[in-house]
Amino acid sequence: MPSFRKNSRFASPAGADPFPVRPSSLLFIKPGSMGDVIHALPVASSIHNAWPGTKITWIVDPRWEPLLRGNPAINRIHLFPRERFRGAGGFLRSISWYRSLRKLQPEMALDLQCLLRSGVMASCSGAKTVFGLDDAREGAGFFYTNKIRVRRDEHAVRRYLRSVPSLGIEPRRRGSGYSPPENHAVPFRRRPPTSCFIPFRAVPESRWTLLQFANL
Repeated sequence: MPSFRKNSRFASPAGADPFPVRPSSLLFIKPGSMGDVIHALPVASSIHNAWPGTKITWIVDPRWEPLLRGNPAINRIHLFPRERFRGAGGFLRSISWYRSLRKLQPEMALDLQCLLRSGVMASCSGAKTVFGLDDAREGAGFFYTNKIRVRRDEHAVRRYLRSVPSLGIEPRRRGSGYSPPENHAVPFRRRPPTSCFIPFRAVPESRWTLLQFANL
């Protein structure tokens, strides 16, 4: 089994193929939220488009699993039941789940959640090479072998796509390369054309004030 380590196979001259042997498996770590999972889809699509033989396992919250179901870029979905690990005793309940990640044994992991728990996921999976964004929080960067430079002022899609060139892959510029099954859209077609506006965010610094909405 080939081994991918920091500054070895990932470093190559410009224009050269940095992957004489492509990783056979990749762990994609982006449990949530719903919007973040959607924003990360073009990354998975880009990897699949360049490395069709690489088996991608995506760790995701069960609430957002339907967003990945049927996507040809995703070979396996590994559920992270975060709601079960909340409250008193949550940490103890999570231990067996984290231990179970050792069975995955991916050759590479890509952490786009960039929090302590996702860094621990990458480490517990047994991946020898772990890519993560350089603005990771809560000490997650400690678990990375390769850090990807990003800009905080960019939209999430652009930030996540910066991970793709670091893998030696050309980003897929148009869409995610995936459309939901036809029957997923049927309920919406039976209604008049509508727009849904949800002015809420979980992160306080991302919330708009009434004045900002009025100016919009």
